[in-house]
Amino acid sequence: MWDGSINEIFGGLQKQLSASVMVGLKSEQRQWMKDRNATVQKRYDEGVGSLSRVVQTE
Repeated sequence: MWDGSINEIFGGLQKQLSASVMVGLKSEQRQWMKDRNATVQKRYDEGVGSLSRVVQTE
């Protein structure tokens, strides 16, 4: 859903930022995704308000 928007923004940033800054930005983005996924998994495991249980049963 958001992949297209994120890719468009990153494409614009690549034109404006140096290569070394982009490396750092990509590293931070990857860490953010890992943290987000870990938080989502923890909430899912705890059974806290996740629609993923509904989706998985369909």
